[in-house]
Amino acid sequence: MAEHITPREWSEVGERGRRSVPKTKLLIFLGAILEDTTAQERQQFLSQMPAPARLLWRTLGTRLYQRTTARVRGTSAVLPRA
Repeated sequence: MAEHITPREWSEVGERGRRSVPKTKLLIFLGAILEDTTAQERQQFLSQMPAPARLLWRTLGTRLYQRTTARVRGTSAVLPRA
């Protein structure tokens, strides 16, 4: 993406995506993003989130995402720790 759009444009894409997700689904959406990231990407992504959001992800989001994906896929998702 870095070869095709500016950082500002990429930020706008992310903001639009975030706004389009119902608040009740944000942690599941975050899990889907993090599941497909490298360790470095995951660390960078999480470091840009506010501390309360990171805490919410670690305390509730990981379990919620794993339960949701297990129900949908019929198997468990394995989320690396960041």
